[in-house]
Amino acid sequence: MATPYKFVFGPQDLGTFHKGGYNEAAAKKLGELLQQNIEKWHIIYMGLRHNHIVHCLFSAYALGATAEELQVIYDREESYQAARYPVNEHDVKVMADKVKFRTYVGQQPHYSSFLLFFQREIERKGVKATLEEHLFAGDDYANEFLTRFYTSIFHPYLHIGYAFEFNQPAIVAEALAMASVHDPAWATFLPFYTEAEEAAVLPKLPGEKTLRRIMVEARHNETFQKSIDGESLIRAYNVVSNAPEESVRAASEYAVSEEQLDNVLDEMIDTISLTIATKPQPLKKSDPYKIDFYMLHSVNTLVLMPRLVDHPWITYENGIRLIEWAGRSHLITYISEMAPPITTAEIDDYQTNRNRGWDEIIQLAITHPTDDGHLLKCIRSLAWAEERLSPKYAEGGFLMTPESWRRLANLGKHLTINEY
Repeated sequence: MATPYKFVFGPQDLGTFHKGGYNEAAAKKLGELLQQNIEKWHIIYMGLRHNHIVHCLFSAYALGATAEELQVIYDREESYQAARYPVNEHDVKVMADKVKFRTYVGQQPHYSSFLLFFQREIERKGVKATLEEHLFAGDDYANEFLTRFYTSIFHPYLHIGYAFEFNQPAIVAEALAMASVHDPAWATFLPFYTEAEEAAVLPKLPGEKTLRRIMVEARHNETFQKSIDGESLIRAYNVVSNAPEESVRAASEYAVSEEQLDNVLDEMIDTISLTIATKPQPLKKSDPYKIDFYMLHSVNTLVLMPRLVDHPWITYENGIRLIEWAGRSHLITYISEMAPPITTAEIDDYQTNRNRGWDEIIQLAITHPTDDGHLLKCIRSLAWAEERLSPKYAEGGFLMTPESWRRLANLGKHLTINEY
């Protein structure tokens, strides 16, 4: 059984979308490699870039990678990681005081101490009680902590999504520790999230205010057009700081009811998947397509969302809250990326000499010689999205078609990799 300190994968831990069924050798290798990672490597390298070993391995495993292929991925990824800082036992004990806890936040040398602190919290209280206290209590401490899961391009959110999907408490601890050492400046997003949440009103009619509709309205909003400034990594911050009232107003229009959850997720999948291919950027004349790197992270969250509202570690109400905050995050990221038109035009126009099938696309993603996990995550999300939505196309309302998913995955080979 998996613990906050140990990884174990059985037939019940295959995840939301898994190709090929349970492979005992691959499952054993996955546990061994994740154990090495959590014990040896820091969560960030070069001061800014995230350790993607967890994301790489989970995605490859779910796509059917063999034990040998998982080892190749790990060997490549660990070659540039930073060693973990030593644990300070005194600091671990002090962190139980939330006032003192905050004095350590944002300082990367304390990552290992944060990790052990949260492993012990989970060991004593269980995952659900730990998350209730640190993420969902509704006080300033918990709301600030929850905010950190959506900033820095979703990395802690992705991490905890994998923890839920594959039932691994140790990854919950990693996610909490990662969020703890992110730059304190990310907490400046807190008013945006809490004020949007307070102002949100559920739509009176199904589909009345979809994420797509809110995004289209934002695209034509002059205030948002003027708010975009700076480099992509901080552009989202510039949107909410330069247009705070308009950001809250637009985000508050996105609300999710329990009755409409499935439809809301379907619409989010359809809309957000399109955003990575709606702003082509020329690499060279013969190769004009490029995936939008920042919206890519939004796409990579999609496959993780069903388990965030359907897992014994979380209440249904808190799961809905995670989905709502994610939708608002997608909105601001979209605005910050110049709010391109949401259409299938670029996918429909995409030309390739080889129209690969899913099996070939997946194998190329698993064995890609330089991918740092972004491509793997993207391909899995798209393959799962096709599987989820295909039976529902007769209902109408989708922009993507059954053929669009594979075309978009083929386009994904132009993805910029090893960027962050």
